[in-house]
This record gives sequence, C-alpha cells and structure tokens, in this order.
Amino acid sequence: MAEHADIAVEFMIIIFENNAGFPPDGGVAETYAAELGNPQIPVLADPTKEILSSTPWGDTSLPGKCILTPEMEILECYTGHGNETAFDVVLEHFGA
Repeated sequence: MAEHADIAVEFMIIIFENNAGFPPDGGVAETYAAELGNPQIPVLADPTKEILSSTPWGDTSLPGKCILTPEMEILECYTGHGNETAFDVVLEHFGA
C-alpha cells in the first residue's frame, strides 16, 4: 500500500450489540474506544441497528465491514479479519 500513499483511508467503528448480544449504549462505545486507544478512529453505538440496516451486510458473521467512498457510497461489504479486501476495493475504485 506504500506505493498508494496518496489515497487516504480512514476507519469508523459502529457497534450494534454489546458483548452479551444486547443493544449497546454510549458507554459501550466509549469503553471500546478507550480500549482501542486510537482517538483518530470514531466509535459509534447503533442500538437500533439503523446504520446496520442501511448496508447490504447481513449481520450474519463478525466482524462485518463496509467500504464507503468519501461521498458515503457503499462500494462493498464483507466479513472477516484483516483489511486486504478493503484495500483492494479502494484501489480498484480509484483506478490505482
């Protein structure tokens, strides 16, 4: 990815359930953000799954990830650890 350092990539974390499977509150997001230790990554709670329901990700496997353009267009959603899929989608979108 170093050869594409001119393409800005940012992350946002949206929590739609707590560790017991119940809707999260702001405290859950705050605790997650503190444990993450990176104030540059926003962590939001989505207790009604409103954000989740507006994506094509099916809530069937964790972690779920969606790649969005700066204009908030969803390019792709997928599941799994790692970010190789996301970087590939970003590079394809920008024609890099």
